[in-house]
Amino acid sequence: AALPPADPALARLLPDASRQDAQVAAEFRRLTQDDLRATKVAGLDLLVRTLTTAPPGERPDRVLVRVEDAGRFAAAITDVRLVLAERLGLRTDADAEALHAELAAPRRRRDRDSHRRALGEVYDALTWWQETLMDVLLAGLPDPPELPGTASA
Repeated sequence: AALPPADPALARLLPDASRQDAQVAAEFRRLTQDDLRATKVAGLDLLVRTLTTAPPGERPDRVLVRVEDAGRFAAAITDVRLVLAERLGLRTDADAEALHAELAAPRRRRDRDSHRRALGEVYDALTWWQETLMDVLLAGLPDPPELPGTASA
């Protein structure tokens, strides 16, 4: 039987399919967990390869994501952000905004080695990357057709 992860961060990545019915959740987990984990690992592999692959002797000055990989790349960023959010105690938009304000505040000397600040900065950077990727992808989409009975502004 596939058991729910004991680690709360992994539980956010692999949540129960039902909170009301433990048998449904267990059966769904048994049927899907191996494939879901494999998909998440493949996405993380893509993320790592994309961020670390550069011509020999060079450091990339930008991250290039192929359009066909963008969905998996964005999903992998989401997975990393979910783990970081759990470690940082982020549950709501207000929690994320408070972290953002905390990071924007001037650094004090003792904050330089803060574990929370380091995780928060990675979370913030991944959020920016994900938003940027989505902006680029959405900009490439055609405008939606006008619905009957509506007018464009």
